Amino acid sequence: IISLYKELHRMGYAHSVEVYTRKDHELVGGLYGLSLGSAFFGESMFSRVSNASKLALTGLVAHLWHKEYSLLDIQFPNDHFDQFGYRVISNDAYQELLEEALKNPRQFYDSGTVSETASGASSSMTSTPSSLPSALDETVSAFLQSMTQTS
Repeated sequence: IISLYKELHRMGYAHSVEVYTRKDHELVGGLYGLSLGSAFFGESMFSRVSNASKLALTGLVAHLWHKEYSLLDIQFPNDHFDQFGYRVISNDAYQELLEEALKNPRQFYDSGTVSETASGASSSMTSTPSSLPSALDETVSAFLQSMTQTS
């Protein structure tokens, strides 16, 4: 699986969003998935500290919104996704959204926003949208404040 994802990353399909501590630059959480057209398929999330995967997810949602993606496939709904207004849809509705998303290519990264780890296995998203929908902006601000207070 690792070698497959490395190859998909080299091809521009597999991406990760990672959360590091400011002080030690230690990896504390993140997620990865695949980008096809204007669809992103979340594969897995992890946290080494409380809420780090939520911060990565918040960053991903903001990034996808900024890049005008039309579909974020979360596979299995959970509490993390409640704040983003996910909805469970029928297979037919999903197939229609997917078909449309695959017709509309997006570039996940702009040049200069990918940094590889020493192993070359992953990348981190560093672009930030210039503006977010107000509800998401408030969520991000509140979350960042809570992380700052607990760090």
